[in-house]
Parts: sequence; C-alpha cells; structure tokens
Amino acid sequence: MGCHSDVRAGRVEAPPALLAGWRASLHSLPDAPDLAGASRLDPAWIAEYLQRPVDLRPHLEATMPRLPLDARDARDLASALAPPRASSA
Repeated sequence: MGCHSDVRAGRVEAPPALLAGWRASLHSLPDAPDLAGASRLDPAWIAEYLQRPVDLRPHLEATMPRLPLDARDARDLASALAPPRASSA
C-alpha cells in the first residue's frame, strides 16, 4: 500500500486534478486489512472490495478489474479467499 502513501504525500508525479481524484478515493486505506497472514483476512472487506474496487496503484495504466458480481457471488469468492476463522472455545 506504499502507493497510497505516495499519493497522499505527493510523491507521485501526475497532474494536480488527477492527484486530487486519487486522493479522494483513498478513504478505504485505513480500513484495508493487513494481508500478511491469512488469519487477518476479513471476508466482508474482501466481498465489498470485489464489488467496489479502488485502484491501489493509480500511476499504472492497468487498473483493478471491475467485475459484474452481485453480493452473493462476492461473498462466495471472499469465502474462498479467506475461509471463516474457527471460533475459539
């Protein structure tokens, strides 16, 4: 997520209007889960992201794909990517 930090800090070279648009979409950064360990993946966050992705590297030509997923499909995919955690007894 260094690209988010770079956009916020003004370290990305881009026209001011484009940077302003990118900064406006960075609201999701603080809510992004740490993906370093599978136990930290949040299926609800993943499902939301699959339906409404935010470009994480706005300086690249390629963008996050916009998939035609309904809520159920997004939840199913999220469950496959981050299975529910076993509850502690």
